Amino acid sequence: MTRPAPTPMKVMLVEDNDALREGLARQLQRAGKITIVATAHDGYEALELLRTIPTDLVLMDVEMPHLDGVEATRIITEEHANIRVAMYTAFERSERLSAAMAAGAVGFLTKDMPIKDVIDALERIRVGEHVLSPQATNAAISTLKLMGDYHRSSTHWNELVDELSAGQRAVYDELITGATNKEIAKKIAYSEGTVRVYVTQILDHFGCQSRTEVALRAARAGIVNKTQ
Repeated sequence: MTRPAPTPMKVMLVEDNDALREGLARQLQRAGKITIVATAHDGYEALELLRTIPTDLVLMDVEMPHLDGVEATRIITEEHANIRVAMYTAFERSERLSAAMAAGAVGFLTKDMPIKDVIDALERIRVGEHVLSPQATNAAISTLKLMGDYHRSSTHWNELVDELSAGQRAVYDELITGATNKEIAKKIAYSEGTVRVYVTQILDHFGCQSRTEVALRAARAGIVNKTQ
């Protein structure tokens, strides 16, 4: 029996740059997996639109006039528990990342990401994942290292790392850099299917809900990114 196609995700796009907002809306809509239900130029307009327009996910710029993305995210997550918010920014300052996540954002994407990666990230967020772009992941890792608290659980984490098989370890070493499955497969000459299997095993092994959590907990434990 053929399964029905999934319902397109209802996305609201909030961006103060008119040209970027409309261009991104067209690209996302063209993919066929997303319906742009509304666009807004700042947080206030987004809040007003959300009162009447059913929305699954808000893709939100961080820096905007009047009401910025972080504060708008805080209000949205308080008033609309069923709506997920992902930040969309040209940069990944760690303090803005931390503020956005504290406000309730479940994704932090950068504007240099290819559109196919943005769409993939939104689909992952839709099903419950927390997603950071590779740049944002590295920014978060750097912050944790600077905080100096990464030694706290290093012994236990190192023991878990040592228990990984050779294949799992190869994938793990790339995963904690923020690499995508496709990038990992290319780097270590595995198929993407094999990488996906190993990623699932790694998440189970460490008791993590997402690859981002693995990367952040590795940094907290003092596992230095081998590419840095």
